[in-house]
Amino acid sequence: MPRNPDWHKAIERWIRFKKEEGSTIRDFKGNTCLVNGKKTNIHFASPRKDGTFWFGIGSTQLEDVDVFVLLCEKAENYYAVPRKIMEEIASWRSSQNRYNFRIDITNHEYIAHKRHRIREYYQNNLNSHSPFR
Repeated sequence: MPRNPDWHKAIERWIRFKKEEGSTIRDFKGNTCLVNGKKTNIHFASPRKDGTFWFGIGSTQLEDVDVFVLLCEKAENYYAVPRKIMEEIASWRSSQNRYNFRIDITNHEYIAHKRHRIREYYQNNLNSHSPFR
């Protein structure tokens, strides 16, 4: 879990935000829930000194989750990334147990060995790329 003590409040705000949009949220426990029937794992990060947000995803989570939500400090700043894309992100890392990467929200990129665009997954519940459909 993130070191920031506000992580749980941010996750709760995101869940309220999604409910207000009309999403069905069930079985909320820790940082996992069902959003419109999709098993969703929610991660939180505070900004680093360089303005990016650092995330770490365990390799076992890749097998058991449909959607990863990456909250960048606030409930309004999030990326909803389908497992298939998260597996691609993870494939660029050399670690076998944990995949660490940063997100630059000004350019909508995740940074692993290189920078890769993820703009289409930013706050995307209502667009064609939504993993919650």
